[in-house]
Amino acid sequence: MTESKTNATSPELAMEPHRALWLEANPWIAGVLAFLIPGAGHFYQGRWFKGTIYFFCILGTFLGGMKLGDGMVVYHKADTRLPTVWYATQLLTGAVALPAYFQGLRAAQPANRPLELSSISGTLNLPFEGELKAIGPGREGVGGPAKGTLTITSERTAFSYELGGRFVGTVGDREVDLPLGGSRFLLAPQIGGGSGRAIEVSIGRNPNDHPDLQRLLIGSTPRSFMDSFEAPPDQQSLNDVYRRLGARYDMAVVFTLIAGLLNLFAIWDCVEGPAYGFGDEQPRTAPSSENAAATIATEATSANSATNSESRAAKPAQAVLKT
Repeated sequence: MTESKTNATSPELAMEPHRALWLEANPWIAGVLAFLIPGAGHFYQGRWFKGTIYFFCILGTFLGGMKLGDGMVVYHKADTRLPTVWYATQLLTGAVALPAYFQGLRAAQPANRPLELSSISGTLNLPFEGELKAIGPGREGVGGPAKGTLTITSERTAFSYELGGRFVGTVGDREVDLPLGGSRFLLAPQIGGGSGRAIEVSIGRNPNDHPDLQRLLIGSTPRSFMDSFEAPPDQQSLNDVYRRLGARYDMAVVFTLIAGLLNLFAIWDCVEGPAYGFGDEQPRTAPSSENAAATIATEATSANSATNSESRAAKPAQAVLKT
């Protein structure tokens, strides 16, 4: 009797029991989505609160590390087929680190090599930013920061190739128009780490210069986003970024590694379900008050019927008098 009263006076006990939404979604689909985009697997399972936390925390840590390291901390080496331990850990972050693998394959192609004078056909027009460096006697007051446009041609001589073209721009606060000359020419591969493509060209001799004076333009020309994003940098570029950033570069790498490890836990949480309770999972439907009242009335009627049956069974049978 006590049990029937409890059911009649506690509508919450008559409601639909709490269900774990992550059990209603395919855990393997959730795991794949969680790998591709941190938090996406939780969104698929209806766990919006936890998915939002994973999305912003993991991607924020990864992209923050990329920014801190000038975009040169996530890459797949062009000379290796299998990912290194460092890149494999970063790859756990998902789709945001996946382009590095394909960029490594692109960088390993034979066509992606430093450009030589003999390979120049026609005219190259390249923006330039760097410095004019003078080497040898009479170099005082010659060099300085340089910015402008390079027009580069290659002229075949009897035994080799010679650099031709001009540099038009500024050196320091002076406007210049300098002829290129000599055979000193370096242009880094098209696909590589860093937003700048290293370039080095020699300036033609000026009759007023000292015979042993050499002038070089050393700097970079812009590299497209498609050719630089998560592409493997060469050793010179790595040396430059280490020299500029120091310990900041190591910290940037650590941030991207932490992001990959965090997403590993997110994937596990999607496949195996929440470790502590249900978190933000809620029942999909809850019975209305009318349905709850009907359920209560039905249970009360059933309880009363059972009680009456028990009373009738317990009542002793009346004696039959014979006359």
